[in-house]
Amino acid sequence: MGLKLILKTLTRDDGVRIVPKLERHLLKMNWKGNGDGWIHPSGVGYCVKAQFWNLCQAPFEDKIDPLLRRIFDNGTYFHIRTQKYLLKAGIMLPNPKRKDGEWQFEDKKHRIHGTADGLIAPKGCGSMLELKSIGDRGYSILGGPKHEHLWQTHLYMNGLKQKRTHYIYENKNSQLMREFVEEFDPEIFNTIWERVLYINKCFETLTIPTKWVTSQEGGCSKCKFSNVCSHGDKWIRENKKVLKKLIKTGVKNGK
Repeated sequence: MGLKLILKTLTRDDGVRIVPKLERHLLKMNWKGNGDGWIHPSGVGYCVKAQFWNLCQAPFEDKIDPLLRRIFDNGTYFHIRTQKYLLKAGIMLPNPKRKDGEWQFEDKKHRIHGTADGLIAPKGCGSMLELKSIGDRGYSILGGPKHEHLWQTHLYMNGLKQKRTHYIYENKNSQLMREFVEEFDPEIFNTIWERVLYINKCFETLTIPTKWVTSQEGGCSKCKFSNVCSHGDKWIRENKKVLKKLIKTGVKNGK
């Protein structure tokens, strides 16, 4: 994928145009590394294999093309912009440990690390914030929070001891906003918690997950763990001693 894009940008590069140079720069932002040893709430609603490999601190390689990079960054800066608005308006609580309004939590027993987009003032009201950007088509049919976002925020609410979440969706095309408010629902929490327990069990037994295994948009080839996943059993055998030690000692790379 990356090579094709590089060749494509080269064919359009006449030494003057800026966009081909920009696209090659964005491709260079992809990097290789290892999983950080945590389950992330934002990913539990998708393929659980990726969360398993993240717990194993398996090697990965970003496979983000320039267009997708710009889409991701648009979402990131939507968060930053909206958080600044809400902090200045006194709607969101500033986090004294950070320069923004995001709040982190860790559940070391279940190997969960998450960051909520914000807590709502006044302190102790039990409400948190989830910000999402969405395309025009998705926005037009939006009748409530998407189920994967409900699952994600229920892990946040449990970790941060909050009672409800305000979901704000912004249309990428028009900047129109919709807000939904949902109370903590034990049934929804139990649905996603079952996945968390399953991922932990798979990790502790070094058994590659077979339940809730899905292909992300564009196929498994775009998953950053696709290389290790293609020969997962062999990789586990080769790294069994390290993995067993990791299971006993806990998170190593996690922040």
